[in-house]
Amino acid sequence: MLFPQLAVAQNSTISIPSLDISAPITPLVIREMSHGTTWDTSRLVQEVGYLTGTSWFGHGNNTVLGGHSELAERQPDVFYRLDEIQIGDVIDIDVDGQAYQYVVTSKELVDPTNLQSILPTGFEQLTIITCDTGSFDGSTYQQRLIVRAHPVEIS
Repeated sequence: MLFPQLAVAQNSTISIPSLDISAPITPLVIREMSHGTTWDTSRLVQEVGYLTGTSWFGHGNNTVLGGHSELAERQPDVFYRLDEIQIGDVIDIDVDGQAYQYVVTSKELVDPTNLQSILPTGFEQLTIITCDTGSFDGSTYQQRLIVRAHPVEIS
């Protein structure tokens, strides 16, 4: 079940200091694609996409972000090093000057058809999805890397 469309801030960014990642967050819309109906990530380059229809930051549920690990010719993109993230690493989100901070609680590899990670959780959570660079078989990525993080109170 997807959430009603929430107002998405125009000036939203993600920062993962341990990996030297800093990027804008842009909304991704659901479109009919050649491989089925899904979020259109085709225009993302060094950006992170917010999967519209999932919860927004601070709304008490699962906020889902996605980004490319690699582009054509296996060129590194925003989440190229996401597999290096560690449990306990901090993820900072800025939404029009409002700060949100999350701490990584888990990471796992899943089949691309496994959609459990985008489902509502009933509690505040940040989920990040990218293709696993190690699972590229020459034509497709066989697994997705899922990183989950829970909020930290910012003082």
